[in-house]
Amino acid sequence: MVSLGAAQAQLREATLAESRSQALLDDHSNQVDAAGAQVVALRRQQNELRAQLGEWHRQSSRLHTEAERCNVIWRWVRNAPLLAAQRDEMVSEVELLGILRDTQAKADAARDALEHLTDELGPRATPN
Repeated sequence: MVSLGAAQAQLREATLAESRSQALLDDHSNQVDAAGAQVVALRRQQNELRAQLGEWHRQSSRLHTEAERCNVIWRWVRNAPLLAAQRDEMVSEVELLGILRDTQAKADAARDALEHLTDELGPRATPN
């Protein structure tokens, strides 16, 4: 049989062990709570970063569209002298074609007049 003193000593040891276990349990519980709070904070930060990334993607898309527009304008500006020269050349060609058409019309009229005179004068107008 266990003496009262030994039983009290065992009770004190058991109480002390239970206190230590409770302290460890409380410490682990605090660590789990802190880890849970960190997870919540990290998820919030992750969501904020995803939102920021989405905004950056939208801005990048807008900038890409603006860059394409600028490239189109730049090509127009770069090609403007060439287009102006081509336009001037075409205008000159159209004017030349007009002159050629007028000259052809005058030549046709002169030929018609010559044929008419030749018909009126008959065979004596033909040189031998």
